[in-house]
Amino acid sequence: NAGGFGVIACGAMTPDLLDAEIAATKALTDRPFGVNLITMHPQLFDLIAVCEKHAVTHVVLAGGIPPKGSVEAIKGGKNPAKVICFAPTLALAKKLLRSGADALVIATGTRYRRLNAPGEEDLIGAGIHFCATCDGPFYKGQEMLVIGGGNSGVEEGLFLTKFASKVTILEVRDRLGASQVLQEQVATNPKVEVRLNTTVQEFKGNGKMNGVVVKNLKTDEVEELNPAATFIFIGLDPNIAFVKDSIDLDQWRFIQTSPQFETNIPGV
Repeated sequence: NAGGFGVIACGAMTPDLLDAEIAATKALTDRPFGVNLITMHPQLFDLIAVCEKHAVTHVVLAGGIPPKGSVEAIKGGKNPAKVICFAPTLALAKKLLRSGADALVIATGTRYRRLNAPGEEDLIGAGIHFCATCDGPFYKGQEMLVIGGGNSGVEEGLFLTKFASKVTILEVRDRLGASQVLQEQVATNPKVEVRLNTTVQEFKGNGKMNGVVVKNLKTDEVEELNPAATFIFIGLDPNIAFVKDSIDLDQWRFIQTSPQFETNIPGV
């Protein structure tokens, strides 16, 4: 009733429970709303029948590829509804549109940005990590390296001081990009060392990281550091490979949308 478009999340509801939920929602509003159905639900077609009974205007199919006949069942009854599906790949997007989907939701997420330094890919999970909370405790009492001096890097670096004997933060620029509050916390933490104008040249190791070759961009000095673990926080890259040539992107290569999350392609 506030002006948004509501969607009931069916989840593991039985058809009887969904029937009651829709009825209760209709008693509270005369505005249209949708229902989100999980494609792997064992009673999916019974749930679709409940939506048709209540003349639900929009049905979202989530959690996997819609099973055969499900889109047709939603659109072909006495009270046909609009079908919205999730599209993680271009091939699936085309297939869904051919099968009758009225709109696609692109929710491919992001991936941690890589340095693309030699040895990096081979050592991810074997000394190179992207989550301080997940992996920091495994290196308790040892020295750790953080790549990236923005808010994420500095926040995670400060968190790692709970476990590390020392945390070194590398930043390629001549200053940290983190907020002033975070910079002050770094300056007063005896466990943290900051190295500016420094970039990674190579990760060393065979099955486990045992060295990081770094270079000072001002002096050209090259040295090898030997942290127990390296945590990389230099940003996120959107997973947009399958739409990058057809959908407008912003300057950071994220999908550009209107305030209603619409792209330049109708229905997406």
